Amino acid sequence: MGAAVGIGIGLGYYLDRKLGTAPWLLLFLSVCGLAAAGRALARLIRRLQKPLDDEGKGGPG
Repeated sequence: MGAAVGIGIGLGYYLDRKLGTAPWLLLFLSVCGLAAAGRALARLIRRLQKPLDDEGKGGPG
């Protein structure tokens, strides 16, 4: 998850310096990295929560 943010920041910084577009690509790719990390975190939470949900289906509350 941290890698997605780091890659977004690094790539954005590099492209901004190369293309002279500072800070727009850095900001855009940072947000994309944060979104990717959030999506991965949501997927992880769903995967970890599934066994807990399955335990509750076996019998009365």
